[in-house]
Amino acid sequence: MNLDHRDPIRMAGRTTARLRAASTTAPPLARGAQASRSAIPWSQVGPGWMLAIWGPAPIPAPGEQPPAGSLTQDNETTTLFLVNPIGGRYVVTTFAPPANRQVVDWSPDRRRALLEHFGTSPGVDQLDLTTGVVRAVSVEPSLARASYTRPAGRAVLVGREVPATGGSLRPALVRLGLDGAQQQSYPMDFPTVGQYGGSDISTPDGTQLVLGTSKGMAVLGNGGTIIRELTVGGANCSPVRWWSAGVVLASCLSADSTYPRLWLVPLSGAAPTTLTAPSAAAGDLGDIDAWRIPSGTFAQSLGGCGSEYVSRVGADGATTRVEVPGVDPTKTIVVLGSHDDQLVLQASPACGGGQSLLWFSPSADTTTVVLGPPLNGGAVLGGLLSPDPAA
Repeated sequence: MNLDHRDPIRMAGRTTARLRAASTTAPPLARGAQASRSAIPWSQVGPGWMLAIWGPAPIPAPGEQPPAGSLTQDNETTTLFLVNPIGGRYVVTTFAPPANRQVVDWSPDRRRALLEHFGTSPGVDQLDLTTGVVRAVSVEPSLARASYTRPAGRAVLVGREVPATGGSLRPALVRLGLDGAQQQSYPMDFPTVGQYGGSDISTPDGTQLVLGTSKGMAVLGNGGTIIRELTVGGANCSPVRWWSAGVVLASCLSADSTYPRLWLVPLSGAAPTTLTAPSAAAGDLGDIDAWRIPSGTFAQSLGGCGSEYVSRVGADGATTRVEVPGVDPTKTIVVLGSHDDQLVLQASPACGGGQSLLWFSPSADTTTVVLGPPLNGGAVLGGLLSPDPAA
């Protein structure tokens, strides 16, 4: 059974509406230009578009105290922008202070987004990007994270923490309707691959889930039935993304290693293979994600003191740090995704504070800022690249 069963009459009406919308196109909004939500050309929103939360307050350097009375994340009003591939931005909505929201998933139809809010009353909201209306999905102190079900986002997978023996907490996974009602809970213990570890992804058709566990991964039907257990050398694994049809990219930490490495794990149960080799270079603390683009394979690698950076993956699986032009090499560089032959990054400019959203072309060795300093100042507090319909 598919989680997102479709009503053919309703879908036909939606298809007609999309075709009508596509018949009228507007020229792309130029880089740095800003427009309102009503000007969003919905028929054009697709690959290469981004959602990003931005605030006007610059991020102070470590140990630096902002001047009294200045804007900070505690008192700034933040904005959720929809940003086109060349850097034109549309105001979707604004959020009153404090800056305690993060956009965590984008529906496959690109019309809705899930927002997590944290602080005194953490929870998950759904934002209608076409109207700016926010509605609560779940409010609970033990919330961990949330994502839409596939293929149409008609429900939400919510990771939460539940009591375990000895008064501790352990991860659990449930499916909620968009009204917050629980539809399904999923197993937390598996005979061969151990305990659910708090990470999961859906198959593109929404019929199965892949859960990370303490000794590999487990494949479940959307009703909670265990289909297959996947061992990866006894390693603790987190599924990251679909590398190809039926093959999961996973970040795994084995018992004999201090740092995670990336594996390619077939859902069929065939033997997994390594994508990245064990860490060798000084300051290389492992790899947690990767992307293939025409100019090569690039990884999100871990550095010292909780930092992250971009690395290139060689044919032998060894990773080499990439120096990104115009970006401060001493600060964290987060890869948000890829499109065509570019990576989209959230990073600090080499000159000035704050964080920017930018495109990085490894083949041309160039970067283009599309939000944040020096384009419009302030700081990008988080972002998402438009969802791939096949992922």
